[in-house]
Amino acid sequence: MSNEALPIGIIAGTGFYSLAALEGATTQTVDTLYGQAQFTHGSWHGVEVVFLTRHGAGHSVPPHLINYRANIAALQQAGVRDVFAINVVGGVDPQLTPGSLVCIDDFLDFTKSRIGTFHDDAGPEGVVHTDVLDAYNPELRRRSEEHTSELQSQSTISYAV
Repeated sequence: MSNEALPIGIIAGTGFYSLAALEGATTQTVDTLYGQAQFTHGSWHGVEVVFLTRHGAGHSVPPHLINYRANIAALQQAGVRDVFAINVVGGVDPQLTPGSLVCIDDFLDFTKSRIGTFHDDAGPEGVVHTDVLDAYNPELRRRSEEHTSELQSQSTISYAV
């Protein structure tokens, strides 16, 4: 199967709880190895989409209790390979005004109180070391920046975070 036929995952954050333009939308709750997750499946501009709200229905799950592993596992079970994650955060760069889009290309993880891996135990494949050198898909970044700059008067800014 080509990547074009696979559904695209969209993980939305605070303030973005539905995708009104999603046609044929069905909400599903799935069981994963890591717990339950809920997503909405449908079509958006002719593309199959699996839409998941990070904080759950009605923004009911605080950041430190989000079951990230169940969310990602649910997207994978739905056939998703590529994910766009949308975050609404404050910033320290005065050049970034409200509405600016920033495509990050790196990150520092300061997570302290939640599980940070899918590989808690040595499974059948042994101990797993995950390479995060290229944490973000360069092709998705390129396409996002290209299409966003067509739509916005302020160009997309890329940052290492």
